[in-house]
Amino acid sequence: MANALFRGKLDPNSDLVVVVMAGGSGTRFWPLSRQAKPKQFLDIVDGEKSLIQLTWDRIKALPFKSSVLVASGESHMDLVSEHLPESGIVAEPCARNTAACVAYAAMRIESEVGPKAMLCLPADHIIQNLERFEEVISCALDKVNSSDVLATIGLKPTKPETGYGYIKCGEEVTGSSKLPVFSVDSFVEKPDHKTAESYLKSGDYFWNSGMFIWRTDVLLNSLKQYFPDLHQGLESMFKVDGDALEKSIRESFPKLPSESIDTGLMEKAENVVMVPAEGLEWSDVGAWDAWAESASEEIRDQDGNVCSGDVKLIDSKTCSVYSQSRLITGVGLENLIIVDTGDALLVMPSDRAQDVKKVISELQKEGRTKLL
Repeated sequence: MANALFRGKLDPNSDLVVVVMAGGSGTRFWPLSRQAKPKQFLDIVDGEKSLIQLTWDRIKALPFKSSVLVASGESHMDLVSEHLPESGIVAEPCARNTAACVAYAAMRIESEVGPKAMLCLPADHIIQNLERFEEVISCALDKVNSSDVLATIGLKPTKPETGYGYIKCGEEVTGSSKLPVFSVDSFVEKPDHKTAESYLKSGDYFWNSGMFIWRTDVLLNSLKQYFPDLHQGLESMFKVDGDALEKSIRESFPKLPSESIDTGLMEKAENVVMVPAEGLEWSDVGAWDAWAESASEEIRDQDGNVCSGDVKLIDSKTCSVYSQSRLITGVGLENLIIVDTGDALLVMPSDRAQDVKKVISELQKEGRTKLL
C-alpha cells in the first residue's frame, strides 16, 4: 500500500499492535514545547531520552510480541522516525481529536494485517513501575481477547486532583484474571476540589488515564453502532487503495467529526470495562507543575526547588526552574515556575501552571507564530 502518510510495516504475527498517540501539541509546556517540536519529543525527564522514547522502552518491556504504530501529525513524521526508527507511522493530515486518531489507526491495522488486539497509549506519560504496568496490560489483554469489550485503564487516585477526568466503576466483572475488572458506571468530567475530595473518599472513582485496549474489530463495530458518522467517513475513505487512498485520506480526513474517544464512544457504549491500576507511579506530565512533581531527586534540593540547567536559587522554596541555555538566578522566591528558552521567558505562580494556554491564546491573537 504505497502512501506518503504511512511508514513501516506491521508484523502479521504480532500478539498486539500498540498505537502510540503522538498528535498532541503540548501547549501547557510552552515555551519549551513548540509546534515544530512538541512535548513528546523533549527529554524533560532525564535529559537523555524523550517522552516518546521512554514510551517505546515501556512497550518493549512487555512480554508480548508487539508491533508499534505511532499516530502523529504529518508534519512530525520525520521527528517520529528520528526518535523511534523501528516504529511504523500512520500520519494524520490534520488534527481531528482522539476518536478519529484511534479509529484511523484501527483501519490502517486491519487493512494491513487484519483484526488485532490494539493497545492505545499516550506518547507523553511517565510510568515508573514497569512490573505493575505489565500486570495491568496483561489483564486487560486477556479480557479483550476473551470478550467483545472496550477496556480502559483507571488509575487509583492518590489525591483530590481537579485536572483529570474520572471513571466511576460499576460491578466487578467475573473472570479468571488476576486483577479485578469492573463495568463502567459513568465517565465524569474534571471536578471541582470539593467534588474531587468526595471521589477520593468513596473509593469508587478512578482517574481516566487515556489508555485503552480493544480488538480492532470490536472498536470498529462499536463505532458503527455508537458513532456512525465517524465510522462511515473512515469506511468510505478506505474503500480505495494505493495512490487513490492517499488522495482519499487527504480529502476526507479533515471532514471527520472532531471529538475525543471518551465522549464520542466510551461514554455511549455499553460494552466498556475498566481495569484498575494502582502503584504504577504514573504521571501525565501535563504541565510544568507535573514536571516538578515527577522530577528526579538529583535535581531537587532540600527546600523543594526543582532546577534544570544553569540555575542558582538563594533563600528560595518550592520553585521549579528550567533554563535551556543561560544562567537564571533568584533570591527570596517561593512557589514560582520559571522557564527560559532564550527567545521566551515564562514566570508564573506554581498553582497557575494550567494557565499557560492563555499565553498561547494571546500570542495567536497577535500573530506571533514564530514563538508558537
